[in-house]
Amino acid sequence: MKRFYSHPIHRPGGFTLIEVLVSVLILAIGLLGLAGLQLAGLQNNQSALLRSQATMIAYDIGDKLRATPEGDLATLVSDWNDDMTSQLPEGEGDVVRNGTVYTITVNWRDDRSGGLQEFQMSLIP
Repeated sequence: MKRFYSHPIHRPGGFTLIEVLVSVLILAIGLLGLAGLQLAGLQNNQSALLRSQATMIAYDIGDKLRATPEGDLATLVSDWNDDMTSQLPEGEGDVVRNGTVYTITVNWRDDRSGGLQEFQMSLIP
């Protein structure tokens, strides 16, 4: 008895090397984009932290001015500036009195968002 073997039809049985390389390339581009988003988020969070600290520092001197309206402004501002330099990079502050209105200005360096930043508020004690 003779057996006849038929040749099986060749079907693709997996991925080709080109498909794998294209998939790896697409995955790498996606991961690089995700890393870029993470970096941008980190920079924005650091800038937001510095701005929040500057706001709290300005409100701190505002509370001190309200608590002691006849206090020595030069001593108050000097102590306040010493605290500021320890909390903000290149932090500087200024309080200017014009009649009954105080203008409080806080400056600091934020290299991540483009150099010098400023926060300013007015206060009527």
